Amino acid sequence: ERRLTGAAKKHVEVFAVNDHSRLQSFGGQPGLSALAEHTVSVFNAVTAIYRNPPTDGAQFQYEIQVVLVGQQTLVDSDPWNGSVTMQGSETDCSSLLDRFNEWGQTQLAAGTSVAYDNRVLLSGRDFDGNTAGLAGLSTMCWPARSGSVNQCGPSSGDVAHCAAVVAHEMGH
Repeated sequence: ERRLTGAAKKHVEVFAVNDHSRLQSFGGQPGLSALAEHTVSVFNAVTAIYRNPPTDGAQFQYEIQVVLVGQQTLVDSDPWNGSVTMQGSETDCSSLLDRFNEWGQTQLAAGTSVAYDNRVLLSGRDFDGNTAGLAGLSTMCWPARSGSVNQCGPSSGDVAHCAAVVAHEMGH
């Protein structure tokens, strides 16, 4: 029987993408700096979530260090515009996740992106229904599917909510 004898530190390298609608919620290009800072704050909060032990008595023996290895903001438009399913004014997040993962794989294959373990879309779009985020199950070690889409508002109060959604989706 193999057992873990103490906390093992695990690093997850994350590449964050801010979509065009999120940029617009920061006032467009003049808000690029504030958007970048907000994104860093979100991932600092994600790391804090993973560093704090569970309060429900669960045993989680790993120390997770989330490392933001890069971020990209889609300034002009989203490359998946026109190919994402819409339900009225709401974005079908399953369709968005598929297109985002395809785009991420294309960027990696072309060498136009840094290497990472997980890609995270922070979106200003309104997702369908009550959905705040979506990721595949058990996909962290599957580069083609290791991604998530997350609604993320622009205010400082949105940092904790956005971080909770991102941490949850990464945990899938």
